[in-house]
Amino acid sequence: MAGPKTRTSRGSVQPVLKANASVPWVDRVLNPEKYPKPVANAMGEIATHKMAAEYGPGGPNGPAYVFPTVVLEGGKYVELPLNQAMERALRVGDYIQTNKIEDAIKITERYKTKKFTDYLRGKSAGMKALTDAGR
Repeated sequence: MAGPKTRTSRGSVQPVLKANASVPWVDRVLNPEKYPKPVANAMGEIATHKMAAEYGPGGPNGPAYVFPTVVLEGGKYVELPLNQAMERALRVGDYIQTNKIEDAIKITERYKTKKFTDYLRGKSAGMKALTDAGR
């Protein structure tokens, strides 16, 4: 179910996202209008993904994975602890696999498309967006 192993270029990660369009978190980035509007927390912050980059079960000698720690459950965005988020992502195929952790981190830092950012700004005027931490 997960997308192919993918390398990132020096710049944009958009080709990686397009190659992995069937991955659920990627679809939420590429087609944000298909998903529920995020609701601000008490501090006025919103989060729809909050991405993580981690080595898989094989450790540093194996592949790295990019996955969300904020997931859509029952029509609401829910933040999961890192270990639980990774277990879920691997179980349901909600990840992008890379050969190097550096590539995975780059995806977490550059995954937001203009369409995604514009959609969230338009629907959440006055709210601060949560910063996504790679690792």
